Amino acid sequence: MFYDAAPKLAAAVIILCIPACVSFGLRCYVRLTSAKWGWDDWMMLTSMPFFLMFTISALTAADSGIGAHDDRTTAAEKAVALKWFYLAQVFFCISVMFAKISIALQLVRVASQKRPYLIGLWVIIGSIVLSLSFTTIFLLSQCTPIQANWQSSTPGAKCLPSLAVTVVSFTQSGINIVTDWLCAALPIPLLWDVKMNSNTKMSVVGLLGLGVFASVSAMIRLNYTVSYMNPTDDYLYGVVNLVIWAYAEAGIAVICGCTACLRPLFSSVFKMGSSSDHKDTFALQSRTLRSRSYNGIKVPSVDSRLANKSAVTTHCSAVGRSGSDDGSGSVKGDNESQVQILEGDGIHVKYELDTRVQ
Repeated sequence: MFYDAAPKLAAAVIILCIPACVSFGLRCYVRLTSAKWGWDDWMMLTSMPFFLMFTISALTAADSGIGAHDDRTTAAEKAVALKWFYLAQVFFCISVMFAKISIALQLVRVASQKRPYLIGLWVIIGSIVLSLSFTTIFLLSQCTPIQANWQSSTPGAKCLPSLAVTVVSFTQSGINIVTDWLCAALPIPLLWDVKMNSNTKMSVVGLLGLGVFASVSAMIRLNYTVSYMNPTDDYLYGVVNLVIWAYAEAGIAVICGCTACLRPLFSSVFKMGSSSDHKDTFALQSRTLRSRSYNGIKVPSVDSRLANKSAVTTHCSAVGRSGSDDGSGSVKGDNESQVQILEGDGIHVKYELDTRVQ
């Protein structure tokens, strides 16, 4: 029926579902082609069926009456809408749990040699599993028989008070927010001392920290959790924003968790794109110049015709008495550096000339 706020719910679900599925497919392609499939990929693979069932439940709930005012629905229609809303909550908890475990396991890959960080990550994973598993079990057992969750007139129905559901929801959301921020912040100290280009380091930190956006959705969802406390006050309309932001949290967790694995794909695409346009792109030719040696120092012979059209890159290595390159690129003191420069074979200077021809 898609009354009142239901179209807004359906639009949010579709907008997030498409990029989530695409990013997951690309993740599988990258990991399978690079033979790097790991436990984090298995966790995301486990999350996706529940995410899709969450998608179906949310769309069906919107069509059944979630988002509609009470005066637009009959008692039978309301029961159907509440049934799909209940199923959406269960699928949300399971899909988010495995997606967040996957994100944490990606960081475990990075921190494999750093024991303190590994301990912290496993504590985070344990917190995610315990909180979301408890919430799922609580949802499944809050009413007996189970159909009383959507049909209060069921004979012999017994349900926990709505306040208990609200407290559990607040607690679970709080744990989600804290663990999301911890996972977003951990890449910074993990990669602080790693030897890599600063731009590359920033991009890796950014990709691994994307999960923080899921916590923003959880924060917003907390504002709408109070709808649980008024189950008889235009309830179907009141919970629509809760479903929207719950779905946003799950969808963003999948998107961010998968996007963090796509850096090799982005790199290859950008490299291919930069060399595909022959009209606007320079052809790059690299030449290693012949050099002459003066007093142990190698100096290049540069073609004067290329002097104004090229970029020269210099690579230096100091060689000691044995004539072998130390490969370290650093010296320990002034005396040692003088010995390396003045004796043995001296400094070997390698020039690479990049000539750009239009």
